[in-house]
Amino acid sequence: WVNFTESGLQSWVAELEEDCSTIIEGSEKLCIATSQEWEKVWPSVNEGPFVLEHEGYYYLTYSANSYESPNYGLGYAVAEHPAGPWVKYEGNPIFQFAGGLEGVGHHAYFIDRKGNRRIAFHSHCQPGKIHPRKIHIGKYGFKEVKDGPDLLVIDEEQRFGVTHKEKIKQIRETLYLFAEIQIDAEQKLIEEALKQEAEGKKCEYIKY
Repeated sequence: WVNFTESGLQSWVAELEEDCSTIIEGSEKLCIATSQEWEKVWPSVNEGPFVLEHEGYYYLTYSANSYESPNYGLGYAVAEHPAGPWVKYEGNPIFQFAGGLEGVGHHAYFIDRKGNRRIAFHSHCQPGKIHPRKIHIGKYGFKEVKDGPDLLVIDEEQRFGVTHKEKIKQIRETLYLFAEIQIDAEQKLIEEALKQEAEGKKCEYIKY
């Protein structure tokens, strides 16, 4: 979780009771705080922690700098245990100004239905304009390293997840599906109304 302190936003971890909501007192530990030069643009922020497990290592990914800053970006730290100690990757940031976007960060990782590794993140509306912020979906993976943890990599070229053509196709298919569902529902209402009318029951068909 993110801890608001006088020295800035820090990412912490704690153990939970069996109810998965109560923190075990005394188990709280600092994971990461502002330390690398790229994180010190403005202000002191290490927020939006999201942990991945890969090949026996834990990857704590985070966002640094203010979301209002064009320099908002992603870095990560690695540990062999969820409680740390966490060591930041020297090559951070791994994602910043991706494809000309500004303010990229506050992300989440997931696996899509086809088994692809995906990352969702937001960016500024456009260079020089923050709001309304946009959400993007891209791909991530790991680059094998012989000695030590693999490198976490985000594919900048796939940051929109699908091409413009595929996006239009998906929208059209969705609209067609909704149209078919609506027509089918209305047809059933009409049939029911006619049935009740034939039985001499008072009935009113309302289109909505």
